[in-house]
Amino acid sequence: MRRVKTPVDAAAWARLRLEFIRQSPPPVVWDEAATAVEIENWLAESLKRQDLAAFLAEIDGEPAGIGAVSIYEVPPAPAVSGTEAYISSMYTEPRFRGRGVARAILDELIVFAHAAGVRGRVWLRATDAGRPLYASAGFLPRDYFMQLRLTD
Repeated sequence: MRRVKTPVDAAAWARLRLEFIRQSPPPVVWDEAATAVEIENWLAESLKRQDLAAFLAEIDGEPAGIGAVSIYEVPPAPAVSGTEAYISSMYTEPRFRGRGVARAILDELIVFAHAAGVRGRVWLRATDAGRPLYASAGFLPRDYFMQLRLTD
C-alpha cells in the first residue's frame, strides 16, 4: 500500500479508476479515452496538493485497488473541528476482492484524514457491495444526501 506519488503509480491508479467508472457508467454519453486522459491529468495536478491523497494497493506487484480522500473546511459546529473528509474512488479489481484490499485502503485514507486534522465527518457514497465494509469500519448510513449538477 502506498500513496500515489509517481507517474507509474498515477497511470495504474487512473486505469483502475476507469474500471470503476465502467462498472457503473454515468447516464450520459462519454468518451472513454478522453476520460482516461482527464483522470491522469487530474491526478497529476492533485498529487501536488496537501488536501488530497490517492492510494494504490498492490498484490504480487499488480495494481489491486485504489481509493482517494479529499480534506476540506466547513463552518464549525458542536464537536466538529470544521475540517471534514470525503472518501472517493474506492475500487478493488474483481480478482483481488475478498483479500482485504479495500479495508487496507480505507484504513490508510482514514489515517490520512486524521493526520490532516479531520475531527468531524468523514463521508462517502457507498455501493451495496461496499456497505458492509464501511459499516464494519464504523460508518453509519445517512439518507439526506442530495445532488445538483452545475454546468456551463
